[in-house]
Amino acid sequence: MNRFATFVIGIAFFGTSTAAFAQSASGSKLCVSIMQGSGGNTSPITSRDTLHKALEKQKNLKGTTEILNASTPEELSAEAKQKSCAFLLMTNLAEDHTESAYGPGVLMSTTIPTFFVTVDYKLEKISDGSEVSSGSAKAQDTGSQQNAVNISMNKIAGKVGGALKGK
Repeated sequence: MNRFATFVIGIAFFGTSTAAFAQSASGSKLCVSIMQGSGGNTSPITSRDTLHKALEKQKNLKGTTEILNASTPEELSAEAKQKSCAFLLMTNLAEDHTESAYGPGVLMSTTIPTFFVTVDYKLEKISDGSEVSSGSAKAQDTGSQQNAVNISMNKIAGKVGGALKGK
């Protein structure tokens, strides 16, 4: 009977300490803003949502992610604080252009456009406004400019996941 009681107490202690650890290791809230600088062929909201989904899939990213709807820096700061964000991720379509080339073989008389984009990002700590990480991601796609931006957003999610690992 003593062994059983010790076992039950050990399980109860382990369950309580595991729950407390899970709560403290759950991380902080990362908020994702609408992409700035987007042109007519790119949706800033679709781009933000793609980034949000890619961040949600990051296995090493602790905490939760949430989308923001504000578009100006003042509104972003206020909305991030209102939603108790610890970090704010902002993106900007810094460069986009299209180049056309003739297709191979039978398609030689048809030009195929290739869309090139560069998306800059900046990850800030809300409490003091300090920069945690920044950089850019380049991509190209023959489908559309939006597809190229989505590829860039997936790259950014990986970079941000790495920057926030253990924070």
